[in-house]
Amino acid sequence: MGRALSSGKCQQLQSLNFSSGKKICFSLQRRKWVENQETGTATAVFNGQILDEQGNPMLETKNVIVGILPAAEIETLRERFGGVQGVSQVTAKPQSLKIPLYEPETINIEKKGDTVSRVSATQQIHPELWPFQYHFKGDPVVPGNFGTHGMITLLKLVAEKEFGLKNPFFSSIESKRFSGMIFEDPKQIRFELLDVIKDSDNSVIAQVANLYLENTDGELMIENPIYTYKNIRVS
Repeated sequence: MGRALSSGKCQQLQSLNFSSGKKICFSLQRRKWVENQETGTATAVFNGQILDEQGNPMLETKNVIVGILPAAEIETLRERFGGVQGVSQVTAKPQSLKIPLYEPETINIEKKGDTVSRVSATQQIHPELWPFQYHFKGDPVVPGNFGTHGMITLLKLVAEKEFGLKNPFFSSIESKRFSGMIFEDPKQIRFELLDVIKDSDNSVIAQVANLYLENTDGELMIENPIYTYKNIRVS
């Protein structure tokens, strides 16, 4: 099982310092591990947290389910959905990297009364994106954080443009569910925020958010969203 946070502070956990002097920590607790000795497959269930310097949760994800497939099955999936070309050897670590976001020209905002009923935008996925060199080494996959970071950034834009918030910041997210994987051959992901409203405390909430995997023509490759979120909030 994973370690619990001790003494209410960031101790013995993976941490990241920002130029402002603030520190955040990452805590992961494995709740369950089931392994099939015959097939070589396994399933892990874990909880994760991002913590501030005092050890208070800033973002929490519960009961994340991750399936581990045998190498032969991974290769079959990669051949089916793209992702067999890999990347060249990384010789130097780039500096000042930023998480790729949606293309601004693809943003579409739909309104219904005082509610923003739907917001969508797309992001092109291709082998030249820098994260493929690091996640995972030798088996490049687009990190799921692309979806989370993109959703929050898109909600901030809507909160500022449509609801008048100045310099909105991420506040909380109720839940996040992962149900698919993205391989590196050219395609796109589509961000979708549904039922965006302004709360009584002046924060802005996207009650539902979905991330879809599409081909470069905008056709769904997997019908269900590969990520679903509930109640993403910025203040």
